[in-house]
Amino acid sequence: MSVSNCATSGTMTLTLNDANNSQTFDVGDSYTIAFSNCVGNGYTDNGSMTFSISSLSGGTGVAGSTGTPQAPFVTAFTLTFNNYSSTYLSSTESINGDISFSTSDDGTNTTATMYGTSLTVSSTAVGTSSMTNYSISYTGANTPTTSTPYSFSVQMTVADSTMGGSVTISTPTAFTGVGISNPTAGQMVITGANNSTLTLTANSDGLTLTMVVDEDGAAGPIAPVALPDTTWTAI
Repeated sequence: MSVSNCATSGTMTLTLNDANNSQTFDVGDSYTIAFSNCVGNGYTDNGSMTFSISSLSGGTGVAGSTGTPQAPFVTAFTLTFNNYSSTYLSSTESINGDISFSTSDDGTNTTATMYGTSLTVSSTAVGTSSMTNYSISYTGANTPTTSTPYSFSVQMTVADSTMGGSVTISTPTAFTGVGISNPTAGQMVITGANNSTLTLTANSDGLTLTMVVDEDGAAGPIAPVALPDTTWTAI
C-alpha cells in the first residue's frame, strides 16, 4: 500500500493485492485506488475504485488477433466503484456498483460481454440512472466484411430519475445481421409498469422494425396492438 498527497490537499491511496504472490498482475489479483478529499486541478475526488482480473487464458496473447490460437483467448475483469465521486465547480458526478467485461477470441470471431449486478450513476446536473442484473453481449468477426455475421443481445433492468420508474429489457431472440448493416432478425421486449410490454422485431429489410404494445402483458385480457413500423435510424 502506498499513500500520496494530492496536488492541493487530501490523499490518494493505492493498494495492490497479489493473491498468489507471483510478482505479476494476473488472475485473482486486484488493485484499489482510494481518494480522501483529494483536491487538484479544480477537482475534488472521494471514494474508491477497484480493478480485478478474474480470467486470462489461452490464445495467441493478443485479443482480436487473426489465425487459430491453441485455445480461445479469454479475458475477464471487473471494475468496482465504492461511493466514488468527483466534484468540479458546482457539479458532482458519482458512481457506485460493479461493471465487468469479458472477451473470448477464437482467432476468427470475438464475443465481448459487459455485465454486472448493479451500477448507479448520479449527476447533480442530469439526475440518477441505474442498471441492475445487466448483460450486453456482441459476437462478430475479428475482420468484418460485408458478409460476415454478427449478433447481439441485451438483458437488464434500467431506472432513471427522469422517467420515474424502471423497465426491464430483454432479447428473447438475439439481433443478427451481416457486416456493418442493421440487424435483419431478432426481437427485443421492454416490460414496464403493470407488466405492459413493447415488443420490437427486426424486419428482414434491415431498415425497419415492427412494434407491438400489450398494456397488460401476455396473460392479460387486453389484446396487443400493432403500431406503425419504426426505423433503426429513429431508435
